[in-house]
Amino acid sequence: MHSYTVKKKIEVVEWHRQAGRNVHATARHFSIDRKRVREWDKKFDSLLQQNFGTAKLRLYQEVWGPNNDDVRRLLVLDQAPIHKTQAAKDAIEERDTDVVYVPAGCTSLLQPADVFWNRPFKANLRRSWELFMRKGERTPKGNLRKPSRQDALNFVSEAWAAVTVERVVRSFKGCGISNALDGSEYGELHDCLSDIGAVAPQNPEDLQNECLDLVFVSDSEESFDGFESD
Repeated sequence: MHSYTVKKKIEVVEWHRQAGRNVHATARHFSIDRKRVREWDKKFDSLLQQNFGTAKLRLYQEVWGPNNDDVRRLLVLDQAPIHKTQAAKDAIEERDTDVVYVPAGCTSLLQPADVFWNRPFKANLRRSWELFMRKGERTPKGNLRKPSRQDALNFVSEAWAAVTVERVVRSFKGCGISNALDGSEYGELHDCLSDIGAVAPQNPEDLQNECLDLVFVSDSEESFDGFESD
């Protein structure tokens, strides 16, 4: 009997629902039994929880769920190939979302985590690890005790708790990811970006159009096909 991954089951159900829950069409499209389609459709929430976990499931269903407020979302992604699959594009479009891809090689300038809080997060993580090792706890046989899975989770939890909400908010504005389209938050840009912005272009309108063509999903695929993601 052929086995299917949880991700594959989710893909089938999402396609099935977009096709108006036509069991026959879905079964033909994926060459699977109609009974499986009905079964997976009924267990969709459970499949999502298996795949995403509780926290990501809440993001998927509530934060990035159906567009009930008629406001489009902006999603900033890196160049990972999975972000450009047809399944990803369909899911993004279904949720009334516009996508901006961070150009290859620009993560050190435009990725909020890389620019603002990865370094302090990792430093705090390392500090927790070192404190644990300095305690020198030993096993009954006299060997140094390895951190347990719970210890590792505690290290990560403590390191993340040290990253303030204010720093995370500032990281987006600092990388130019802002709702203030009038430029009123340009002063929040981090030093490297502000230096770039200090060079006044001869034709600002053409430069703006070129930047939009470069990063928005509808026009960016051809530009980046030859590059590897970071």
